[in-house]
Amino acid sequence: MSERPSGPLYVKYRPQTLEEIYGNDEIVMSLQSIIAKPSKERDHTFLFTGPRGSGKTSFARILRKLLNCHDVDFKERNAANTRGIDTIREDVSQCAYAPMGEGGKSRVYFYDEAHQISHSAAEALLKVTEDGAPPHVYFIFATTNPEKLTNTLKSRCTKFQVKTLNRQEMAGLLRWVLKEEGKEIWPTVLREIIKFANGIPREALVLLSQVINLDNEGDALDVVQKYTEESSVIELCRALDGPEDWKIVAKMLNGIDEDVEKVRLAVLGYFSKALLSTGSQRHAQIMYEFSQPFDRNGRPGLILSCYVAKTTK
Repeated sequence: MSERPSGPLYVKYRPQTLEEIYGNDEIVMSLQSIIAKPSKERDHTFLFTGPRGSGKTSFARILRKLLNCHDVDFKERNAANTRGIDTIREDVSQCAYAPMGEGGKSRVYFYDEAHQISHSAAEALLKVTEDGAPPHVYFIFATTNPEKLTNTLKSRCTKFQVKTLNRQEMAGLLRWVLKEEGKEIWPTVLREIIKFANGIPREALVLLSQVINLDNEGDALDVVQKYTEESSVIELCRALDGPEDWKIVAKMLNGIDEDVEKVRLAVLGYFSKALLSTGSQRHAQIMYEFSQPFDRNGRPGLILSCYVAKTTK
């Protein structure tokens, strides 16, 4: 087995090269074509979009390696945490400097969750892309919500839509990981993991790590079921708090078969932690909608609370 970073499976088996990518063959071929061009003819601004956990960040990190950018010349920013104009101005000001890494040929700036970049910061980035950054500088953006990026900035980017894996691709990924780990798993459990992951590699590997060392098929299936239930509620909470519209929340509710009181308490637990961390009135408002038991109105009460929490601003 080749040497890999330590940690959970989704970290250990994060693709390091284009050859390790499962699915998204069109993106792989496009990146190979771009890298084959002389530096002056390459695109210098890239945008990766797609669902959470689909591989956008992996593509970005592989691309910076292909661009011969060393760690010292690579700036990775999570715009959800660092999105202000001061940070962007600092990055833009460094563009003029040559790569510092020995033998390195480029400086790469990667902005994850790019839809959360502030307006003023986006304007600064737009200016440098319009004026033309030095030929050794590349910008990479990744987002789950490309519609929130300005159309002007998007128009400057070479865009890649990272797709979820189909069942065959997901099965290939999991069998590869199992072979590398020297493990086997029951076909029924493998099918359930693939079904739960819904095409998202990270979700599949997180769940695989929960069952890979179990000796009993029944126990493994129980773990998959419990994890699926808990993850479904977490995704519901994220959707209630996020930019998704009501149709997405409704679809999630159709896939949740748990006891409604269990769901209510889980939502309260999720947002109580969020409220303690953020002090957000929005989080308090969502908690209020789930503060009363659903013992009388059952599932319709859950649906109504979700609707009010989602649509009331």
